[in-house]
Amino acid sequence: TLIRAAWSLLLSRYTDQTDVVFGNTVSGRALPLPGIDSLLGCFINTVPFRVSLKPGMSVIELVTVIHQSAQMMVPFE
Repeated sequence: TLIRAAWSLLLSRYTDQTDVVFGNTVSGRALPLPGIDSLLGCFINTVPFRVSLKPGMSVIELVTVIHQSAQMMVPFE
């Protein structure tokens, strides 16, 4: 969450945008399939992660928003 927050701030500063999107790589091994741990192959996936920064937002607020977004994204990994 802290890395995502730092990356969001960096992207926002460099692009001068308050709405940024970046790719989040996930393992794909959390699928509800029996024996997925023993299957061979590449299961990684990149899912988009969007962050909307608001003017005057504190770092604590940003980390909280990113954590909530990450939790909502888990079923789609």
